[in-house]
Amino acid sequence: MKKYYYAITTLVFLLLLTNFIAIAESEIKSGDVVFAEWVSNGWYHGTVGDECGNNSFTILFDDGDTKCCLKEIIVPDIIPRKMSVLPGKKVLAQWSNGRFYPGIVSGINGDVYNINFDDGEKGKVTLDQIRIRE
Repeated sequence: MKKYYYAITTLVFLLLLTNFIAIAESEIKSGDVVFAEWVSNGWYHGTVGDECGNNSFTILFDDGDTKCCLKEIIVPDIIPRKMSVLPGKKVLAQWSNGRFYPGIVSGINGDVYNINFDDGEKGKVTLDQIRIRE
């Protein structure tokens, strides 16, 4: 019985730690480098500025444009940990043109992630070509 208690306690601790890390990664703050949705399905690189409303931040896009964006359309430009990218996870993934587009991880084969992009296209990427959408 004691052996199972320690195994269960360790498992619960690891699950809590994983959730804590995921929450910490998803916090958006001024100065963060991000991708944000400028127009529908048009995600661009930039930096978070000041808050500009409830759950919104000004994004200073790399091309000089700015826009007040809701947190829901801001994605940190951070390569995720392998353990946080599982089938069903919403992501931005890099397409062959070098730009990032929204999709869902549909499967994993070793170090290759199959992506079903929101526009209906399918692709294969590596971990460094993925950003997590919350």
